[in-house]
Amino acid sequence: MKATILIEQFDNGISIKWSDPDMEEDPHDIVALDRDKAQAIGEMIFEDIKHLMDSELVCIVKMNIEYQPIKED
Repeated sequence: MKATILIEQFDNGISIKWSDPDMEEDPHDIVALDRDKAQAIGEMIFEDIKHLMDSELVCIVKMNIEYQPIKED
């Protein structure tokens, strides 16, 4: 299972856009204020982990993280 999470920062919080590169699931977006942004990102990632564990009947999941800056012109 792969996911792409695009995070955009604003003055008072962030927007988080989750998508599945394999197009097996519909994309979804959330907005979090500064005080909630770490929890919102963590909840989105854990939702994926829980879904994978439940669907594959496993109790161990490996997660690879690659950060890529997006520079706007």
